[in-house]
Amino acid sequence: MFSVLCLSFATLFIAQANGHTHDDLSRQYTYSVQLDSQRNYTMFYSYVKELSILRIAVLVQTTGWGGLGISPTGQMPGSDVAIGWLDSSGKTFLQDRYAFARTTPRFDASQDWKLKGSSEEGGFTTLRFERALETCDEEDIAINFGDTINLIYSYHSEDPMDNEFFLQHQFQGSKIINLFGRLENPRNLSRDVQFLDIINLNASVPATDTTYLCTLREIPKVIQNRTHYIVKVAIQISPESARHVHHAILYLCEGIDLTGHPSVNTTINCDGIAQEVLPCQISLPIGVWGIGGNDFVYPEEVALPIGGSDKIHTHMLLEMHYDNPQELSGIVDSSGFRLYYTDQAPENYAGVLLAGRSVSRFLVIPPKAEQYVVFGYCYSNCTANHIPEEGITIFANFLHSHLAGVGLILRHVRNGVELNPIDVNHNYDSDFQQTSYVPNVKFLPGDELILECTYNTKDRNFTTFGGEGTYDEMCLSFLYYYPAIPIPYCLSATHSSAFQDWVEAYVPSDHHNVFEVAAAFNTTDARLVLDYLNWSNESYRMLEDVGRNADKLHICIST
Repeated sequence: MFSVLCLSFATLFIAQANGHTHDDLSRQYTYSVQLDSQRNYTMFYSYVKELSILRIAVLVQTTGWGGLGISPTGQMPGSDVAIGWLDSSGKTFLQDRYAFARTTPRFDASQDWKLKGSSEEGGFTTLRFERALETCDEEDIAINFGDTINLIYSYHSEDPMDNEFFLQHQFQGSKIINLFGRLENPRNLSRDVQFLDIINLNASVPATDTTYLCTLREIPKVIQNRTHYIVKVAIQISPESARHVHHAILYLCEGIDLTGHPSVNTTINCDGIAQEVLPCQISLPIGVWGIGGNDFVYPEEVALPIGGSDKIHTHMLLEMHYDNPQELSGIVDSSGFRLYYTDQAPENYAGVLLAGRSVSRFLVIPPKAEQYVVFGYCYSNCTANHIPEEGITIFANFLHSHLAGVGLILRHVRNGVELNPIDVNHNYDSDFQQTSYVPNVKFLPGDELILECTYNTKDRNFTTFGGEGTYDEMCLSFLYYYPAIPIPYCLSATHSSAFQDWVEAYVPSDHHNVFEVAAAFNTTDARLVLDYLNWSNESYRMLEDVGRNADKLHICIST
């Protein structure tokens, strides 16, 4: 990746108050993010790779003080904070402070937020400053590529009485963000772009804890008969059911003509979909969304092809995961995806590859484990047979686990040598699942992927298994790449037999019979035995080793 040096930026200047507007700042900085719903606080920022610094400007509707911070939790304690203001004489102040509690943050001995300019005009204050990603200050929070971070912000209508005494904020909030996973120059949708909604139509969500509903929709004939190209995938969430929608996947049913099938335009539990429709669930996932997720826009030169007389693309399958822990009745949902498409062919045809650990009960995570690691593999025997000689280019990725997931790393291996990771999030938050754009990565035939998922179950007194429920776990990665290849899935799974030695070593002998059949880990008896097991650090680590080192099932699905 790159080396981070602990640098001290000594240059300090104050720009003349020249009324930087929102549009001015948008042109001067690479990215912007609205921190509050009232549009009173906007942050603009750019990353300077050569110096490993962030250049930041905040535009705040106040003539008093404004604060911006990085928090470990989204709350004030433990936060690395910058507070700035212009006094009545026009002099600007910016202070680096550390919030040790829910009180005025204390002055940091190492002032690492560096003032670069300011203005106050029309009831708005603009503060410009910068900070190194790594400051070597114990009271600062390092900013790592790929990591989800919690920004906190606050402001007051009046200036501080002096450099030490601040009136308590009148407005404050927090926002989760991935600073570096955004598209630098998002495409503007041209006038020829049309859209297609693939959504549920007033689907009734059952009064059960976890539900997967599947809806089969027909693709318009004009797309079936002539190739079109998806340039944007936008999520459509019904406001009245939003808190119950956990994630959504839209599959393109490839090579399956379902014209006239009775399942078309019906919404049913995914466990009960017709045999003829099942292949859709192992077809190309063209839309992926999780809680807190964003719309996905393809880069200017890339789009995903759909339809055409040379393909059998007649239908799509929408899969929605609902979380209803209170088992409420009367929930109705019309969520889904909006696909923006054009008939103008791009330079590169995109594909989506699902990699990681197959979702099964043989993904086992002990209770009370603070850092438990699971691995999923995409092996060379799959990529060597399906990736062209010139390779594919990976440009975006969507990491996915459930509530216990705290860190995911997508590793890249070539000829037994690990290269730079493709995607890293050491601070994964299941309530903020973003598709992140990554610097273009060339992936060659024979290359391998290792998805490393770290879980924290220290607050659980029960064993966690792989599965579809919110309290089950997954370890998955959806890679966006070009040119398209005919493999939507490259996964691994652990053989059931691999657990037998562990069972004999750590499970009391009078319970061995519970694990004698291959499907044992999917039984209530097995769950009870593992929940009440006298777990130790050794049994944790040895079970972790089974998942890492035991022989794997290779799952390479081609279309």
